[in-house]
Amino acid sequence: MDGLSIITGIALVVFLLFFFAFNLGREHIFLKILTVFAGIFMLIFIPQATIDMDKDCSISNDGTYTCFYSNGTQVSDYEGGSKVGKNFTIAFAWYLTIFVSYLFVYYSYTVLRYFDFIKKPIKMGRKKHK
Repeated sequence: MDGLSIITGIALVVFLLFFFAFNLGREHIFLKILTVFAGIFMLIFIPQATIDMDKDCSISNDGTYTCFYSNGTQVSDYEGGSKVGKNFTIAFAWYLTIFVSYLFVYYSYTVLRYFDFIKKPIKMGRKKHK
């Protein structure tokens, strides 16, 4: 995979995460914090991809992930190829898992509250004196 394309892809995903986080309502503060931290964490992959740009990595037709140096020689496995794509995919999969779990819990709570299985929280505060 071309280094510039993976950097552009990571930057686009991080931008969309930040856009999503800062457009959430006040009631989703946990999701907002999770999304901002996920975006910051995923920014780490941009410098890693930049460092690995001296190697051209791609997925072959048979599904193997191989890297080549600029002169055309193949990077051997023990020297280490670029793991940016794999690590980014794992990090985004974890974010999606937590996001879907949050949505399930939030909407389960909303449905239970709608059918009065859970009472609405009582607001504590000072009583107004007449």
